[in-house]
Amino acid sequence: MKWINNISLKYKLIGLVLLVTIAVTFAGYAVIIVRFANDQERKFQSTVDTHALLLADYCVGPMSFNDSIETRNVLQRIENLPHIISARVYDKNNRLFSEYIADTAFNNNTYEEIETEQFKKSITYKNIEYGNIVLLASKENISSEISSFMLSNAGWILFLLLLGSFAAYRMQFVITRPLASLAMASKRISQEADYSIRLHREGKDEIATVYNAFNNMLTQIEKRDEARNAVELKLQKAKEDAERADQLKTSFLTNMSHEIRTPMNAILGFTNLMLEESLTPKQEKEYLKVINESGATLLNLVNDILDISKIESGELSIAEGICDINALFSDLFVSFNEIKSQKKKAHLELYINNPLNHRKILLKTDPFRLRQVLVNLLNNAIKFTDSGHIEYGLKENNDSLVFYVKDTGIGIDNSHIKEIFKRFRKIDDKKTRLYRGAGLGLAISQDIVTLLGGKFHVESEPGEGSVFSFSLPKILAEKKDFPDKKDDSGKTDLDLMGKTVLIAEDEPNNFKFLNQLLQKYNATIIWARDGQEAINQVERQKTDLILMDIKMPVLDGFEATKRIKEQYPEMIIIAQTAYASTDVMRKCKSAGCDYFVSKPIKKTELIKALKQASIRPNK
Repeated sequence: MKWINNISLKYKLIGLVLLVTIAVTFAGYAVIIVRFANDQERKFQSTVDTHALLLADYCVGPMSFNDSIETRNVLQRIENLPHIISARVYDKNNRLFSEYIADTAFNNNTYEEIETEQFKKSITYKNIEYGNIVLLASKENISSEISSFMLSNAGWILFLLLLGSFAAYRMQFVITRPLASLAMASKRISQEADYSIRLHREGKDEIATVYNAFNNMLTQIEKRDEARNAVELKLQKAKEDAERADQLKTSFLTNMSHEIRTPMNAILGFTNLMLEESLTPKQEKEYLKVINESGATLLNLVNDILDISKIESGELSIAEGICDINALFSDLFVSFNEIKSQKKKAHLELYINNPLNHRKILLKTDPFRLRQVLVNLLNNAIKFTDSGHIEYGLKENNDSLVFYVKDTGIGIDNSHIKEIFKRFRKIDDKKTRLYRGAGLGLAISQDIVTLLGGKFHVESEPGEGSVFSFSLPKILAEKKDFPDKKDDSGKTDLDLMGKTVLIAEDEPNNFKFLNQLLQKYNATIIWARDGQEAINQVERQKTDLILMDIKMPVLDGFEATKRIKEQYPEMIIIAQTAYASTDVMRKCKSAGCDYFVSKPIKKTELIKALKQASIRPNK
């Protein structure tokens, strides 16, 4: 039956409809013929039966007189009756009384072959039975009438078959045309890969269901292709980003190598000169100054790299506190006047524009991060300004404070402004190549301002200067809620005579520095190389103050502080750690540390903390 699969669906449908039409037509025709034959049979039975009853009544008189001749005369009437071949009358003893055979029967040579049927009726009158009459009837007329009926209706059968053929031809279009459209659409889609093609059909029949399913399938394929294209675009972008990142990494490593080696060259070079040569006090002081500045440069670079790492990992947190804006501006003014001199740019004028200096401004924000942003902007202003002035300050809006740093430096072209906020990026032209830097300060500053809830803005003109500004939410604190803390640490000189200071530090060089520094202030020094040893030292001898390193072997500074505070709650502990972040400061406070200094430890900060600790009243 494989040959059927090679026939077009159109002809299959036509053939199927024709077969069904022929089967139904002939079945109906057969039913009509059978019903017609049954009707003729019933009519034949009724007619002959009626004739038999009439002849029986007519035979009552002759038989009552036993007159067979008259009886035969009665039977002769069958000559005028249809179907009847012969008639016989039997007396009540079932003996033949009289009979008559129609002439047509004798003229019919096929009399013996004719299908016949006998009809028997009783000859009775007033309950007196005289005998029986038997009629022999021919069914030949019935067959001829059926044949005539069949022939007369053959034309209708042919007409119905032709009508069925035409209906089959027309009806196949109802199915084949939609399927042909579906096939053509499928072929076009396979050739052109155009999945936007759609088929439309009114109604809710199976074809409409197939069309809808086909359209839904195309929609799914479109969505899949869109998703795949989106993924491919993402992969392409990721590839391009990876290539840029690789280039950026190479550039970063090259830049970092330069930024690290430059101050390291100064540190090692001048250190070797101090070790190998006999120097005058003036030369020693000059060399030490260079070494100190180079070390500070390295420290700033390390801090920037750590901040970028925290920003990328989402670990840079904001510690909300209270920032005295007037005090901050004054402190920056003193610091950057000194930095100008160090950078050999003392000729630059530095101005503060603070229209709110007539009142104390306590801003709720992260003081450390706000200072960091302003320091970055002022450092850049000094770096890129060779003449003129630098101005910093703020402006007050209804719901924000706008901080700004304005300079008369080299300026930036508008097309390069977005680039300067990208990490490790510096404007690559002949002039800016003269300026050192890792290209991290502005990127860090922008991220910090965003975390503080503000926005960055830059206005610049090449050769005219730049204005870097950022806004912060104006959330002010009431002075009465945050009273000024009295700081009497600077009133007296530090004297630790009679004080025992425990230095918990695992690095020998760090201990040597602290030991050398504290001996100048007459302190008795104890050294513990880990947290557990610090606890043991406190338990063995009286200790007045502890300088606690946070990261140590055996037991870290957090846990050691907790255990010591549990036994000696009045013990003064100053935390010292290289992790100078607000999170670490918060953990130090939570562990029980009273003060905090960050590494590398500045002498002024340590002395300030020691003074505060030494003058703190006993509990």
